[in-house]
Amino acid sequence: MAAISAFLVDLDDTLAAEHDYVLSGYRAVSAHLASGTGEDADAILARLRYEFLKFGRIGAFDRLYRHFGWTPGERAPDIKALVTVYREHRPSLAFYDRAEAALAQLRAHAPVAIVTDGAEAMQARKAMALGLYEKTDAVILCDSLGMAKPDPAGYHAALEALGADASAALVIGDDPFHDLEAARRLGARAIRVRTGRLASLGTPAPWAGVEEYPSFADAVQWFFH
Repeated sequence: MAAISAFLVDLDDTLAAEHDYVLSGYRAVSAHLASGTGEDADAILARLRYEFLKFGRIGAFDRLYRHFGWTPGERAPDIKALVTVYREHRPSLAFYDRAEAALAQLRAHAPVAIVTDGAEAMQARKAMALGLYEKTDAVILCDSLGMAKPDPAGYHAALEALGADASAALVIGDDPFHDLEAARRLGARAIRVRTGRLASLGTPAPWAGVEEYPSFADAVQWFFH
């Protein structure tokens, strides 16, 4: 590992919980809906959290409207407006335990780039909320390139920004089908962290031999052991 001269780090469920971002967005949506419908914001948030935890994020707003008997455009805004509120809100996020210090430790050793998927504006706000533009050497928003993981385009952009080669880079992420596969296509080494939504998912072939750690901080601790 001494040859590693660049770190390419995922954001969601690697440095911070995607679940926290979802709930932050739901708080913003609940406040927005309460002001127009007269319904209690806490009641709206409780229902949104229920829909998310039981059925997932897709369709949560539609199910919310059915529960309260709202018709878009009458008592409540069009659902597209809610998506805008969700995506454009200023998120309240925190690093996983010890992850911020671990990120600084990595950067003291070699340049660090964040490589993240998702809607460009949304991911940029996440990065700003965590101070990643100041705490790393580059933030690459794959959506701005029009190429989502596992396409390695975002990682190539990160390497170019850092002035590094793939053979000397280490990819750190939680998703075997995105992060690890992108690293494989890139020709870079990778390690997986078991945090977030995919923590209980096994690491299938062809990534079964990739080193795994319970968290980003544990992975960094191992690197410097």
